[in-house]
Amino acid sequence: MSKAKVEEATGRILIIKTPAGSAPLEIREAWVMDEPLPCYPYIGYPAGLVKDVLTKEYVEVKKCGVIVPQRQALEILQRHNPVAAKWWTDHGFPQWRGGLGQFFFTEDEIVIVSGVIQSPPRVFDNMETGHWRQMLP
Repeated sequence: MSKAKVEEATGRILIIKTPAGSAPLEIREAWVMDEPLPCYPYIGYPAGLVKDVLTKEYVEVKKCGVIVPQRQALEILQRHNPVAAKWWTDHGFPQWRGGLGQFFFTEDEIVIVSGVIQSPPRVFDNMETGHWRQMLP
């Protein structure tokens, strides 16, 4: 995925299915709404591991999806469901990792509204070491 800046979140998606994760069900259900969320302009596999929102441990995600800036997503969620937005802020969100706090939504949870294309393919190899590393074409 592109290492885009927040102002480059030019894509738009709708969440149409309750996202997976460890947040309470009613909090995850609140993401299903009619207002589009901004996202970076690529759909693909995450470039690294994704952090669990409660345990803060890294988990491997084996699905394609999009990256959504947390701050902007939580501002929209606040308008739609203030209780759910408060849950996120009470749990330390938006977080800032390298200047960007991001959520990851999988392609089966979203509909692309505009501005999202397939990310360039990457090949990974973990057969020898058990570790993922990007193989350059």
